[in-house]
Amino acid sequence: MKQENPRWGRLPVPEGSRRAERLPVCFVTTEFLGWPGAGGVATAYGNLAEVLVAAGFPVTVLCALPPWAVRADEEAFQERWRARNVELHFLDRDPPAAVSGRPATVRAYQVYEWLRAREKSFSIVHVADVLGLGYMALLAKRQGLAFSQVTFVVGVHGGELMKEGSRELPPDLGPMEFEFLEQESVRLADFAVSPSRFYLELMERRRWELPQRCCVEPNLVPPSFLRRSRKTPVPSTLQELVFFGRLTSRKGVPLFCDALDRLAAAGENRLERITFLGHIGEVDGRNAREYLEDRAHRWRWPWQILSDRSRDQALAYFQEGTGKLAVVASRAENYPYTLLECCLLGIPVLAARSWGIPEIVTPSDHSRVLFLPDPAELAKKLSQALREGVRPASLAHDPEEVRERWIRFHEYLAEERRAPRIVVDGQLPFVSVCLTHHDRPGYLRQALDSLKRQDYPASRFEVILVDDGSQTPEARKTLSSLEEELAERNWTLLRHANRGPGAARNCAAARAKGDYLLFMDDDNIARPEEVSTFVQAATRSHADLYTCLKPYFSGDEEPSGKDPEEIWIPTGGSALLGIFANCFGDTNTLVRKSTFDALRGFAEEREIVADWEFYLRAVLRGFRLEVIPAPLFWCRRGHISLSASSAGNSTFRQFREYPVLASAREALTPSLQELPLFAKGIWERLQKVWAEYCQLQSDHSQLQSDHSRLQSDHSQLQSELSRPLHLVERGVRIGRQRVVTDIRRGLRSVERSLRPLWRRFRRER
Repeated sequence: MKQENPRWGRLPVPEGSRRAERLPVCFVTTEFLGWPGAGGVATAYGNLAEVLVAAGFPVTVLCALPPWAVRADEEAFQERWRARNVELHFLDRDPPAAVSGRPATVRAYQVYEWLRAREKSFSIVHVADVLGLGYMALLAKRQGLAFSQVTFVVGVHGGELMKEGSRELPPDLGPMEFEFLEQESVRLADFAVSPSRFYLELMERRRWELPQRCCVEPNLVPPSFLRRSRKTPVPSTLQELVFFGRLTSRKGVPLFCDALDRLAAAGENRLERITFLGHIGEVDGRNAREYLEDRAHRWRWPWQILSDRSRDQALAYFQEGTGKLAVVASRAENYPYTLLECCLLGIPVLAARSWGIPEIVTPSDHSRVLFLPDPAELAKKLSQALREGVRPASLAHDPEEVRERWIRFHEYLAEERRAPRIVVDGQLPFVSVCLTHHDRPGYLRQALDSLKRQDYPASRFEVILVDDGSQTPEARKTLSSLEEELAERNWTLLRHANRGPGAARNCAAARAKGDYLLFMDDDNIARPEEVSTFVQAATRSHADLYTCLKPYFSGDEEPSGKDPEEIWIPTGGSALLGIFANCFGDTNTLVRKSTFDALRGFAEEREIVADWEFYLRAVLRGFRLEVIPAPLFWCRRGHISLSASSAGNSTFRQFREYPVLASAREALTPSLQELPLFAKGIWERLQKVWAEYCQLQSDHSQLQSDHSRLQSDHSQLQSELSRPLHLVERGVRIGRQRVVTDIRRGLRSVERSLRPLWRRFRRER
């Protein structure tokens, strides 16, 4: 029998039975129970919130809906939960105008700002791993910036790893960002809790770094469900198959349809109806309704989609009449509530034997209820169920015991909070600030003044100023005047020929005596807390490189008392994302001296962005880079920086340069060293195809506009021509009538003239 990982026990509980303090709890989630279109994360946190409120815990919810979430009446939703003693807030969907960065990273920063403003209001924060909402807040706690008295419990519900079960390719760089934020959220958690053991094992196989305290605990069910009696066993005759779950590829819609095709081909005639009970999603890149309409042509049974049912309404559907069999066909699932609820309420069900699903059902029911996620296997299981019926399955755990354990876990956190915290004292590390300069003496003086104002002890840091071949008389004069001033502070001035920022930084690092190197350009201005905050983060989280938020300002004067014009929020040390874009941060970075030496410094070629290449090379070789979620310096905009001036006009040129790809290739085994070049080629091709697609769309829009204009002109011409044509037609008609009248008159006149002659002729004869 497989040995269980000892770290992956159940939730810890206090030893005694004494009722502990009810600490205030906050939930941070992308969805919440009752919101239209919400899924398993919403159900899990909604149920837990109700259980904790009933146990006397104050509960607050921050709902950070993603941009693609269904819109509904937020105030009415808040009122419904306020009536249940849950204070619910919605995070603004739109980020502040002055904040830039990758979308999920910015969202995580919004969550951090919201929590930090209410830091003393919560002692326990539950945050879902999905989309990495807690990433920035978790970084802040690990680095000692905030939340020292808050316990973060990351719910491992399943984010990007879940998409392995779908058949769809990522549309852009977003999934790379999501997975990185989710990985980091789990790594930084005080507790990581998964409802299934399988999912923790999957993360380990994918080389995720799990925290020391990982737990496996089943999801809760609503207290009202525990009071319901189980249905009596299903009758032997089944008339309806109900696909139960969101209508997507991952949830198994293609698998279920393939099995129905086999039943139809076999002439199955015992079915009366097929029902798809779940919210509409995408199946194989198409709208689920359209997909099912195409597939249903092969079936002989009537079918329907019920996509607007709430959780309770969906479960009530199984109580309407008899003979319904639920099918949970997910190819990739952590712990589906659909199956959990069917087992609890005695609803007959068949479920795919995939991922964490078997952990829900008691082992004695596995052979009867579970099927391999294969169309032939499912068709065989359905045919057997239609012949023999299916008895309801039993849960592998006791829901009442699970409920009690979740409550006791929060009591345990209250006792743990009272335990004395160990504080490690030691000598502050020595920091070498490596400052580079080229022909900007005014900015240089401001940068040096900002370093003089640091709140870090002056005896514990030095400044090494490297002039990268300045040519202007003003710059040379300023440097000469600074020599004595720098010497008084034991700061160093070095001069060398102009070779670019990478070479200048390497020159400074070679003379550095510090345990850490802090790199800075002459157009930056350090905030007073920059060095001390960098050092605090380094001594607490033990990463190898640190960057921070990048606030911009304009003008030649220092930005004293100003708000930043814009703040760029880097994502962090994602090697995969970093191959395609600089997600790491700006030049202002703190690096361990040993790490810098191992990497052999910055690349000195002028054609590349040296800091981007340096960061990518570091993370590809296994060094950890973290972003400090705070602005520690000011970056002047409106001029060409040292890095930009050395790299050309386009930062995208960095991606095409050899050193970045060489760094990626060196980190891989020989058989995979062409993979970065392959990825680069695919990305460039996709960019080209996308540009062509956008151009075609533009051309199509122009053609539609031209077509509409031509139609309008045609209608106008028709209108303008219709009047003269009508007049011509009327004129012809009138003229024709007049000619006929004149002819008739002429004939009558001739007749009158000939009539006497005719009479005379007759007399003479």
